[in-house]
Amino acid sequence: MSPQCSEVLKSYLEMRPPLEIDGQQPLFYTEYKNRWRGIEISRLFHDCKIKAGISTLGGTHVFARHTVATLMLRNGCDLLTIKEVLRHKSIESSMRYLHLTDDTKRAKYNIFLKL
Repeated sequence: MSPQCSEVLKSYLEMRPPLEIDGQQPLFYTEYKNRWRGIEISRLFHDCKIKAGISTLGGTHVFARHTVATLMLRNGCDLLTIKEVLRHKSIESSMRYLHLTDDTKRAKYNIFLKL
């Protein structure tokens, strides 16, 4: 977790009222004091994408896992670290993120194929 994300989460936890549901304190809960269900999170995510003008396909799973892995790779992270962050049992599961954008292919071509 980035320091910035950690600070935002800390501020949130300091200002939100504590709530216990089924003997546990959920990190996030609805305005009706219920746990968030997957379908509700997906609906919220979809609505936010529309408001932001994002038309690409993909829901919360794509955002939370695929986007994270792709950004880490694009920024130079090694595949073994991505495997551990995503908690994959096998490196082969992490290899699905090894796709290359056309810009990346062009940049590598220009760097490594010089006579």
